Amino acid sequence: MNQYPENYPQQTNQPPQQQNGYYQAPPYYQAPPMYYRPQPVFIAPAANNPEWQKMMYYKDKRKKERNEIILKGIVIGATIIAMIIVSVLFVRALDSAGKYYLIETDATFANCFNIIATHVCSLAVPFTLMWLIMKKKSVQPLIPVQKLGAKKMALWVCFGMGCCMAANYITDFVIWIYDLFGYELSQPEFPVANSVISSIAVIFSTSIVPGLFEEYAFRCCTLSVLRKHGKAFGVIAVSIVFGLIHGNMIQFVFAMLVGLALGYITVRTDSVIPAMLVHALNNGISVTQEVLDYAAGETVAENVATGIVIAWIVLGVAALIYMLVKKELLPPKTEKEPKEPYALNLAEKLLCLVPGFFIPFCILIWETSQYITKV
Repeated sequence: MNQYPENYPQQTNQPPQQQNGYYQAPPYYQAPPMYYRPQPVFIAPAANNPEWQKMMYYKDKRKKERNEIILKGIVIGATIIAMIIVSVLFVRALDSAGKYYLIETDATFANCFNIIATHVCSLAVPFTLMWLIMKKKSVQPLIPVQKLGAKKMALWVCFGMGCCMAANYITDFVIWIYDLFGYELSQPEFPVANSVISSIAVIFSTSIVPGLFEEYAFRCCTLSVLRKHGKAFGVIAVSIVFGLIHGNMIQFVFAMLVGLALGYITVRTDSVIPAMLVHALNNGISVTQEVLDYAAGETVAENVATGIVIAWIVLGVAALIYMLVKKELLPPKTEKEPKEPYALNLAEKLLCLVPGFFIPFCILIWETSQYITKV
């Protein structure tokens, strides 16, 4: 039975209706249960949302860094190509003058030509121009020369030489793998020293000048450009460049491994001096053997060279152990680089170099193919 009178308004779920500009509920309006009613959620506009602004800031920074690394890779790759072109032009000019045979027969001329054409004109000049182009996007100063005590200098030099000795054995292992498949890797060679003058020339050409000019080109100019994006990235990227300019796979493997050690020493000490000394001393082993071969005979030269290698291995291991015990090899935790949100990781940064390094890698492969022979 209906509990309301006949003419009494009944309950309804009809929503309020607008009347005279105002919403007015009908008689006995029954609102829906609370759990059906959507709750308003306030979302701050993007322009006023600090989290959104922070996310977009770091994403934009990530994009700019990626584009900057790609650009730097292209400029460095173009510098390597320019270096190769200048070297080829020097050789062509010498060939046109009918004097190319001197490179293959005269040790003094070959080493002097190597100093002027290869290290000064083909290496130092292009990489200096590269740094000038990228100067505003590089880390200052160009040449790091943080003062080190004699003890620290000796420790880092011994450590670096130990790394060079290890790199030699790894390179020999790579050559052995090629031999297993029936291939022999070779590399171009200069005529050996056969006089006092040619011995002096080979000392400068193979040891002193590369230690100065190559470290200037790579651990100064190139590392200054790439170090901005992280020390680890700079060291690895520069070691790849260092390997690429050596022209064949044997020297690429060795130079890249040595480059890792030289780059690490440079960023760890903030000085390029230890790297220059290690570079010159490492090259000096082969120079010593060549000069002694001329002055005292092959047997003496081999014995002395073997003794020097053993001495550097012992000193390198001793320096490594001492620096690990004293905790001087690795940087303190306070010096570690903070990682920003959305920052590129190491692999992504290295992939950004692929467009710029592609052609130099192709040239390296082609040059290596010229020195592979079937056994």
